[in-house]
Amino acid sequence: MSDINVHIFRRHERNRIWYMRYICPISGKQVWRSAGTNDKGKAEKKANVWEDELNRGQYTPPLKCSWKEFRERFDLL
Repeated sequence: MSDINVHIFRRHERNRIWYMRYICPISGKQVWRSAGTNDKGKAEKKANVWEDELNRGQYTPPLKCSWKEFRERFDLL
């Protein structure tokens, strides 16, 4: 499998926040998230960390579940 490359970008000219994205090698879809900063250097550092996590298999995306599913899981604890 080839390495995943994460790039930074701005979604709109007016938006000062930087975003990060990569192409999923399995689905071919773009995956993106906010870098949470308007500083390009900080965004590049965050992108490098995310890229490293992805390529080493250490990144776990946040779970997306409904409120009902969340409550069911929570009640099991």
